[in-house]
Amino acid sequence: MSAQPATRTRVRRTALPRLLFAVALANMAYTVLVPFVPLLADRFDMSPLQIGIAFGGFAAAKAVVQPFGGRLVDRWGGLPVAFGGLCVAATATLALATSTNATSIVAFRVLWGVGEGFAMPGLYQLTSQLGQRSSIGRAKALGRFGAAAVIGMTAGPGLVAAFSGTITFRTAFIIGAAMTYLSAALILTERADLAGTHTDTGSAATGGEELARNAGLSSRQLLVAALMLGAADLFNNFIYAALEPIYPLHLKEILHASQTTIEVTFFCGLGIFAIGSFFAGTLVERWGARNSAAAAFIVQTLALLGGAAAGMTGVFVAAFFIVMAVQPVVYVALRTSVTQLTEGNEGTAFGWFGLASDVGWILGPIVAGALFQGLHGAVLLVLAAVTIAGLLTIWRTSTTQHTAPAPSVP
Repeated sequence: MSAQPATRTRVRRTALPRLLFAVALANMAYTVLVPFVPLLADRFDMSPLQIGIAFGGFAAAKAVVQPFGGRLVDRWGGLPVAFGGLCVAATATLALATSTNATSIVAFRVLWGVGEGFAMPGLYQLTSQLGQRSSIGRAKALGRFGAAAVIGMTAGPGLVAAFSGTITFRTAFIIGAAMTYLSAALILTERADLAGTHTDTGSAATGGEELARNAGLSSRQLLVAALMLGAADLFNNFIYAALEPIYPLHLKEILHASQTTIEVTFFCGLGIFAIGSFFAGTLVERWGARNSAAAAFIVQTLALLGGAAAGMTGVFVAAFFIVMAVQPVVYVALRTSVTQLTEGNEGTAFGWFGLASDVGWILGPIVAGALFQGLHGAVLLVLAAVTIAGLLTIWRTSTTQHTAPAPSVP
């Protein structure tokens, strides 16, 4: 199959920033629930298991729905699917403000996950398209997508903390719903810039060629390739999600750090992740997706091993900062590779990729939390082994893609 030339109609300079602002708003709304976890137990008499189901149910629903959302993206386009998914998420967020019992909270959280599951493939495709049609390029655009998401996730709890005397459980979710509806409205403003978009899989500007040089993939090959890329991202997400409980536990119980140290350094780690996301696209373009992702996994392995051996708070925190700095490189490299898998079916590819990828968010804190009880600081050695598994998956994915037929060049 011949790779078609790209349509290079330029978009307005504000197109991508508007989309990224919409992503940040949606992620702010997502994390407003975190500061209210203690309230869930006190006010709604929710057990730790029910609270876990509320959070896990969101992640599971989001993961399962993404392949269906991806198919709709390929049929209708990313804009209407992302808009519809965000509207569902906003409605579920608003409904949470009226919740009176544990059952309704779990149900609305699952519905929220369904909305996110439809929205994510659409948002990825929109980011890829706008990046391709601007001077930024896909890799940098996807990196900035990750930065916007992390900034939003960090700002959500910060907003609640800043107005802790004013924002209640009810008002927090009303505000969250308003932000998500605004996010959906901003998505609609991209219509003029996306008119006539043609996805270019023949462009070499994104650095994803090594992992996905295969516009001639069959449906089955596309499925396998997307799932393998998603599996590599699963390991990366597993590390990030596992560190959310393990990092503060390790500092407090093993290194006896203060609560202030834990809070400040974790916040700094999120900031490093956001900055790393912003610049990761440049690295992916220069080194290529496979080399960048592999190098990032190796650095994570070494940092986690160093953290496991650290007997000083400063060394352990430095290891954590290194992991946060290179995690976005894997994030950008793998998503850039997904955009290269196929012509006209980015939604399907992102949907299956997301299904596999999101499993890491579900398993990471559960497995790591359980292991910490018995292994304590040695759990970091297990996390280092997970990064090696991610590295091997990258290698296997690269080998598989090279056996697929490459597109002919006219």
